This record gives sequence, structure tokens and C-alpha cells, in this order.
Amino acid sequence: MKTKEKCDCEKKNSDPDAKVGVQRNKANQNKFFIGYRKHSIVCPTPSGPIVLLSIILPPDTSDVNVLLPLLEKLKQIGDLKVEYLAADLGYFSAEHQEVAQVEYNVAVVTDFKKNTLIPETCSPEGKPECEAGHELIWDGFDRKTYTSWFNGEENKCMSCPLQTTCDKQFSFSFKETPFFYGPVPQGSKPQNQMLHFRKQVELAFAHESN
Repeated sequence: MKTKEKCDCEKKNSDPDAKVGVQRNKANQNKFFIGYRKHSIVCPTPSGPIVLLSIILPPDTSDVNVLLPLLEKLKQIGDLKVEYLAADLGYFSAEHQEVAQVEYNVAVVTDFKKNTLIPETCSPEGKPECEAGHELIWDGFDRKTYTSWFNGEENKCMSCPLQTTCDKQFSFSFKETPFFYGPVPQGSKPQNQMLHFRKQVELAFAHESN
């Protein structure tokens, strides 16, 4: 029985840092690939989305560990100010969202996962409510104290049995629950617009890769 001979020749065109990754399902293609994955920050412009910066990492690098390195690269670009960053659930991390806001002054906007613990002061959709169960109206975010402010809806407050004991103004700490009390509240119009833009960018990248 013959054994396979070993070759001591120097390997060419090999990359020891390349790893196995998983890509989007594509017709007639294996879902696995060997190489790298690009993570980008994209900005909307009148001419369409443009890439501000990208970093290339092995595909087995978890997305959640990429957010802060991206922000650090962004910080190194002079005279460029980014206050909001819409990301998919791969970058979903309360700890990293807090660091992004406190250390980089960037609000990371994401949806939340199905198994996320929703505060008692929020509806199942993650929208803050008053004690009577009425949805609150967002009134702004104090970046100095990291406090999100909400008001009661006037029409509902007038007929509420708790109106005499209610201040009709509510404050929530971003640091306690970053997903729900950040500069861009869940279910708000700004959040919907940002997440819609992110989906458009994803579709554009998917089209390019095909």
C-alpha cells in the first residue's frame, strides 16, 4: 500500500491568517468561504451611500467585537463628526453601546433581540410607557447626564385617573438600559429611518457581491 508522499516545498499563494467564514446564501455557491470579511461605516449622501472607512478582519471574528475598533478608526479621521451609527443585531451589545456613547459620543442605533429583557416601564415593542400604560412622547436626550426625557400625551393625560399625582414628565437613565433609553428611542421615526437606510446598504452590498 502506497502512502502519500509529503512535500517539503514552500507553499505559495497561501495565507495563514485566512479563516473559514459563512456568507449569504447564493445560488450554486457554497455558504462557506475562506478569506476575510470587510466591516464598513457608510454615510448617506445626495448621490447615494458612500463608504467612510472599512476594516478587514478574519471571518470568524464576531461582529460584536468589531464595533469599538470601527469607532476607534473613525476617531482617527480628523474633522469628521459622526453622532449616530445604525447597525444590525450582530453588533448588539449593551456594554459596547454604552462605551460608544460615553467614550466616542456616538449613538449606536439597533433593533433589539427577541430574548432581550424589556424594562417594566416599556411596552413589548420597547417603547416607554407611563404608570397608566400610555405610550410616552420622546422629548430629547441629555448627553451630559445620559438621560432620556419623555412627556405624557396631553389628550391621554387629561382623562387619566393618575393625572393629579403624575408629573407628566419622565426621565430614564441610558446607562441602565442603553437599548431603550438612548438618544434614538425604539420605534421612533429617527430609528425607523436609520434602520431603513442600513437595510438599503445591506442590499447594495449583497448586489455587489453577486
